[in-house]
Amino acid sequence: MRYLLTCLVVLVAVLPAMIIAAEQSRPAWMTDEVTAAALAIGLGPEQLQPFGTCVSEFLAEYGEAVRRLIRHNDPDLQFHIDRKRKSLARDMDAAMMEILNEEQRVPYQDYRRVLLAALSNI
Repeated sequence: MRYLLTCLVVLVAVLPAMIIAAEQSRPAWMTDEVTAAALAIGLGPEQLQPFGTCVSEFLAEYGEAVRRLIRHNDPDLQFHIDRKRKSLARDMDAAMMEILNEEQRVPYQDYRRVLLAALSNI
């Protein structure tokens, strides 16, 4: 019984720290604000897979570009990262316009703004 009580006390003491650490370790593109903006688009079941593919490709290409710029010791690192993020976002926009209908384009622009803001704060 004493062992169970000790485990319970330790769990209660450690659980808040674990929750905070888990929230802080989430990638920038998976924050509550970005997720809420994505849900606000109101994607249909047939749109989920192409939307996910577009966002995944954007994030993969962005991550690779940032790693490449860092590896080459770019003197204007932040400028080139920002420029690449905007360029890749335009490519993602073009792909998304083929997927989204007219009513979803304004919420998508909100999602895009929140996503790019989250990525710029990394």
